[in-house]
Amino acid sequence: MKRLSSIPSFVMCFVMLCPSAALSQDTITARLLGEVRVTESGEGRRNVGASLAPLQVFGSEAFRGFGLDDVAEAIKQANGVNVKDYGGLGGMKTVSVRNLGAEHTGVLYDGVPVSNCQAGQIDISRFSTDNLSSLRIGIGAPTDILMPASVEPFSGILQLSSAKAEKNSVRAQYGSWNTMNVAARVSDLGRKNLGLNAFVQYKHTDGDYPFVLTNGTLKTRERRNNGEVNAVNSEAGFVDTIDVSPNVKSKLAAKVYFYYSDRGLPGGIILYNAKSAERLWDENHFGQAQYSINLGEQWEGLVMLKYNHSWNKYFDGVESGENGGITMHTYVYRQDETFASFGINHKVRGVNNRLQVAVVGDVDWNTFHTNIPEYGSKRRTTNYTTLRAKYLGGRFNAEASVLHTLLNEKAKKKSSFTPSLSMNVRPLADRDFFLRASWRKAFRLPTFNDMYYYRIGNHDLRPERTIEYNAGLTFRVPLANGELSMLADGFVNRVHDMIVAFPTTFAWKMANYGKVDIKGANVAAEYRSHTLDCSIGYNYNNVRNITDRDAQGYGRQVPYTARHSGNASLLWRNRLMNVGYTMQWMGERYSSLLKGEQYQLAPFADQSISLSHSFLLRRVSLDASVSCKNMFDRQYEIIRFYPMPGRQIMLSILLNSI
Repeated sequence: MKRLSSIPSFVMCFVMLCPSAALSQDTITARLLGEVRVTESGEGRRNVGASLAPLQVFGSEAFRGFGLDDVAEAIKQANGVNVKDYGGLGGMKTVSVRNLGAEHTGVLYDGVPVSNCQAGQIDISRFSTDNLSSLRIGIGAPTDILMPASVEPFSGILQLSSAKAEKNSVRAQYGSWNTMNVAARVSDLGRKNLGLNAFVQYKHTDGDYPFVLTNGTLKTRERRNNGEVNAVNSEAGFVDTIDVSPNVKSKLAAKVYFYYSDRGLPGGIILYNAKSAERLWDENHFGQAQYSINLGEQWEGLVMLKYNHSWNKYFDGVESGENGGITMHTYVYRQDETFASFGINHKVRGVNNRLQVAVVGDVDWNTFHTNIPEYGSKRRTTNYTTLRAKYLGGRFNAEASVLHTLLNEKAKKKSSFTPSLSMNVRPLADRDFFLRASWRKAFRLPTFNDMYYYRIGNHDLRPERTIEYNAGLTFRVPLANGELSMLADGFVNRVHDMIVAFPTTFAWKMANYGKVDIKGANVAAEYRSHTLDCSIGYNYNNVRNITDRDAQGYGRQVPYTARHSGNASLLWRNRLMNVGYTMQWMGERYSSLLKGEQYQLAPFADQSISLSHSFLLRRVSLDASVSCKNMFDRQYEIIRFYPMPGRQIMLSILLNSI
């Protein structure tokens, strides 16, 4: 706590200064964004349906209208996406696409890849929606031909876009279990083409939510302990548009980011042993920059640079010995990464610029240090080079790529070529109806985190290879007062040496799972009008272990995978208040390949509601809202023996300059 002791006072000073800055700055008034899962322009809305692979977009009004405080809450409403929650309030939250695991989902922040050393997976809960303009979750092909080559192996790509330099804002939240969130953003356009942005946030929760402990016919009401969380993150950046000449335009963007957290880790509830002495300290800071340039109509280039530092300390006090003594373990991890990406794209003039060919190369230098003697220090250099070709013909669109991955780690060298192909067809020129199909191979290397982290690590892991097929359709129908859109996708994935995490008290133990066969479907429908947005989605996932016919558990569903799941949402806008409703449901799952009652996790439905209203106060807009998460107070588990929070009420006030 000493490292964090001065942080709340710093944050509060920053917040106290922000209202005066918000009142003193004039910006052009724009209408509130009214988009959920589509961008504001009509073209952008069509691009979601016309994309070569499934793509969903969430805008800022979705964050406010549904009471979505962090990225994890927003992603739970996406179709075909699973969020694993490691312990409720303050716990780590990771995202996986079509049950391929969190390591198959890449995260980009303003176009640059994000990496994190905590438990081998990216904790998306640390990203607040307070400083985001939108997020996109795509499955399959990259949406940008100059996207870094290192994201090519990912089956899903989560893109986070920070808020533009348009408004100053202050937000304060308080709710159940002494949960608080204070955030402020200061923006300045500087000059016409220069935007500056600074953001700071402090979060705290006691995390001592109640739950019911069941032992046979006996039920007692208990409280989670050791769930306290203190976290702060801040960032500052700029975007500068430079017109070099009438035909040459460029843009320079840079950002620095800092995150620190100190949290307890509530253990599993086993035989009334609800106590936990585990603690986790996390520190992450990075600096990134990117420069893009358009050389006329035919050529464009993109350069990205990033330095990332991650520090992690885990403490565990374990009872041991006949006299009940305490054995203390402290493990420290440090990971430093330097990343560079270079890409160039050419639009072929002979086919009216419909054909684009791009080459992108990434280099990732990684060093890893730990105080665990058997692991020590590790170094790894990974090169990614991809050749991409994209054809945009209007009624027929296609993209093909081939990625070369080269790993150098001490005496180990691994190399792989992985191709991909995706396309869509618009059968009728006057209808927003598309058929799409894709095929790709992926080669995923075990990370340092997979191999060397305490408890989670397994240095004998083999690379994971995946073959993925997808076919689907989308259509959009304009109606008198709005529009109706629908999508359906079926997919088949075959995974060899799948790297899977199995739960322990602190984290999960990584292991190769042999062969896994995945078949499934995603179906979604959405209606949108000026006053009403509503959507519903259904996911079917048949994820079977097919490693060894003679082994126990052959052909059974992989642990923690529900065959049936879905979500629904509704946002009603009216003069009195905006009403948002979300629901996530999941069918039964098992914590083991063995299908006994003792391994079964019951189905659940988590429903939340949010009420909000906006006021105009001279040059400031005030948004007041109240949200109730898990409003029916259902108790359920995503991870066995880790009960999730029950009903939680949050009050929020947001001030925006106009």
